[in-house]
Amino acid sequence: MTHPVKPYTATSMATRTAVILFLFTIVFTAALAGVYLLTKPSIDASAEIKKMRTIGEVLPVGSYDNELLKDTLVLPPTTYRPSIADAKRANRPLWSSKAWLATATAARSVCSSAFAPMAR
Repeated sequence: MTHPVKPYTATSMATRTAVILFLFTIVFTAALAGVYLLTKPSIDASAEIKKMRTIGEVLPVGSYDNELLKDTLVLPPTTYRPSIADAKRANRPLWSSKAWLATATAARSVCSSAFAPMAR
């Protein structure tokens, strides 16, 4: 004896499809989160290297003895969210009008390239 096959109803098909879609969403979200966590350190390191290279174009490496990316001055909010590296030697600022202008230019370049995708 065979059992008669029940035809699927619209409700059961919709529920089955929703459950399958939910499971795919959970699995691939977890996979994406895992890849993000694995690649985040290298992406952050690359961004730091790029910022230091940009600052190094206008401020020679030997002219300061602090960590420029950690010792910053935050400027008032604008459209590009700036901060300026506060170069120091022996814990004294190295600011002159020329150094300020060069560092501000580098900071604007770094910030505008870092936040360019957000502006779109």
